[in-house]
Amino acid sequence: MQWLGGKVVAIVGQIMMGIGAMVLLNKAVTWLRFGEWNRVTVGAGLELIGVPPFHPQQSWIGLQKIIDWSISTFMGLPLDWSLLVVGLLAFVVGNFIALPVDDLDQEGSGN
Repeated sequence: MQWLGGKVVAIVGQIMMGIGAMVLLNKAVTWLRFGEWNRVTVGAGLELIGVPPFHPQQSWIGLQKIIDWSISTFMGLPLDWSLLVVGLLAFVVGNFIALPVDDLDQEGSGN
């Protein structure tokens, strides 16, 4: 079962990398055609697929400032590179999870 879960995570990572590559390719073609680099952020990508904005409110002022800064920083990240990096991490972690434990034991024993 662990093998299946790891493969699912790896496949999701591949899909994320593919979408990130398509967004980057679209931006490159737009730049080549019109000479303008379109900045597509994570926030714009989430809005495009219909995810409502998430912004919790706290009565503690310092905590609210941390939340505001974190959300604005995350939502302002470039969508293409975010998908590529997170997808690559998911792919690597998924493939590591999918490795059978016996293979790891054999590599470590030197047989």
